[in-house]
Amino acid sequence: MKHMDHRTLHARLAWLHHARLLTHAQYLVGCALLRCQGVNQERFRVSYRRMAQLAGVAASTAKEAARRLAELGVLRWHRTHVRVSWRLLRAANVYWFIHSRTGSDGRSGVQKQDKAYRKPVDKPRSVAEQLRILTGAAQPVPCR
Repeated sequence: MKHMDHRTLHARLAWLHHARLLTHAQYLVGCALLRCQGVNQERFRVSYRRMAQLAGVAASTAKEAARRLAELGVLRWHRTHVRVSWRLLRAANVYWFIHSRTGSDGRSGVQKQDKAYRKPVDKPRSVAEQLRILTGAAQPVPCR
């Protein structure tokens, strides 16, 4: 996984916010996560409470924002646990930003082709008809 610099990630978050794919609170949480990431550090650990404190939002909003950033392919995380004697307790998640194959602005370079714009292709009905089409002897008969 390639490490992205903060300017590229911030530009991607700003584009997603401008395109109304992120709410303002989600954008603020994304920027707060950028502040949590070290300079040459790919993965970082932060709690929802700390994330919310940095962004100035509620912890539940920070959790939903992290989920939305993951849906958009900007962020991933791994849950961590700490063993205390015989119990397993939840700890802060480990987060990392995803290197985009789309570009710095967050826009996808691959556009899905809409089915409405596809021209229907008539399928030949028999082998003889296929041979006639290949040799150019006759036009294909449309399927009914």
